[in-house]
Amino acid sequence: MNKPITLKEIINSHLKKNNLPMSNIAKKAQINRGIVSKNLNQDHNNLLSIDQLDLITEALGYQKGSFYDAYIVDFKNFKFDWRRTKAALTRFAEDDRIDLMNRITDTFNPKPALVKQVADFANELYDLKLIAGAEAMYNTVLKIETKTGSRKIAMSFYRLFKIHQHDKDNNHIYAAQFKPYIKKLELHYQLDALISLAHVYAVREEWQEVKPVALELRDLSLNLYKSKAWLKDNFSPLRPLAYYWGQSFLILGAMYEESAKYDKALECIDQYKDLSWMEGLDPAGHIEVKKLSKWAKDNQLLIEIKTGNQNAIPEYVRNLNNIEEAAKKRHIIDGLTTLIEAARKYKYSIDEILEHFNLYMVNDLTIDQELNQKKSIDPFRRRNEAKFAYQYSLYLLDRNRYNEGVEQCFRCMAINVSLDNQKGIIDAFIIFETYREYVSDQQYAEFSKMIKYIKG
Repeated sequence: MNKPITLKEIINSHLKKNNLPMSNIAKKAQINRGIVSKNLNQDHNNLLSIDQLDLITEALGYQKGSFYDAYIVDFKNFKFDWRRTKAALTRFAEDDRIDLMNRITDTFNPKPALVKQVADFANELYDLKLIAGAEAMYNTVLKIETKTGSRKIAMSFYRLFKIHQHDKDNNHIYAAQFKPYIKKLELHYQLDALISLAHVYAVREEWQEVKPVALELRDLSLNLYKSKAWLKDNFSPLRPLAYYWGQSFLILGAMYEESAKYDKALECIDQYKDLSWMEGLDPAGHIEVKKLSKWAKDNQLLIEIKTGNQNAIPEYVRNLNNIEEAAKKRHIIDGLTTLIEAARKYKYSIDEILEHFNLYMVNDLTIDQELNQKKSIDPFRRRNEAKFAYQYSLYLLDRNRYNEGVEQCFRCMAINVSLDNQKGIIDAFIIFETYREYVSDQQYAEFSKMIKYIKG
């Protein structure tokens, strides 16, 4: 195997080949000549900083990064210095050169001081939104931390889960890895972790996992409220405490509503419909209380509609009309799903309502585009779009509007494929099989393409 060429060898070779004095390069790079000479001396045990390397690279007429591979070789040959190592890792994270970061971190050893430095650095990159670099460093912590169950390991698993929370192919894996470490986190991170876990399980319709997580969120929120945690300097949750308390019941209510346990869902609504009694509400807290109160009223109306009270429909439609434009489509799709489901169950028409909101129901994406939606798209929104397409498909088919109904069935199937929601795929497939005789040749071709996509 050939010996890797070092940075010093490359630069010195270039100087010799082009008959360039070291002073010339030092002047062009605007670096002290002594520093350049010392760092390029074959016998000197020192290493250029990443900034110095970039300046010298430019002075030699090369693009920034041209010598990074050789620079990595020198990391193994020279005395370790965290300050310079961190600077290099930061540059590689900024340039999205995760391969170079990994080649450096592969040389790290499990010394406690280094583990702390790496963990702190991972958090810095995460805060700077250099997510790929942060992920590499969190994985490094998991490799070099020897204390099983330490807070650094817990934080690394937590942040890896957050990074992949919307990755429908792998989020359940990261959730399973992280879940045992929740209680090792600081309390404000536990709040965010629990609500994020609940959302992942809800999108995947794993309701048996949702309930214990939502109950734990409820209990933790209550304990923190009773202890007046908001008065403590080290308590800094991402959202006001009222948000987590309300969301725990909102999630539980959604779970009960999903299984048609409407009495229990209403009990949950009672717990978050008016949280003005909570102490310690700052302006952000008051905003969350107001939001929860509105959601409670809407959800109460939804349950009335689901249980057959058509008199609740006009007020609910007025509420949909009054939603701010930025969030209107998402909320209208959710509301129409419930209205359609109730209309089918109790056998009445809502054609006028659907016509009124037609603009918000239009979806310009092709089936192929639905299949290939990016993982970063909000999975909650995608799940609700799939539920709408499913219910709307059945509503149309009930009215013998077969071509439109089959199109909505395909859209439902495509969205569920993109979410890897097996139950949703099967439900859509059942519709297709039931109405197969009404499927056009063009729709058969679309269906065949989708089956090929599913099979990989």
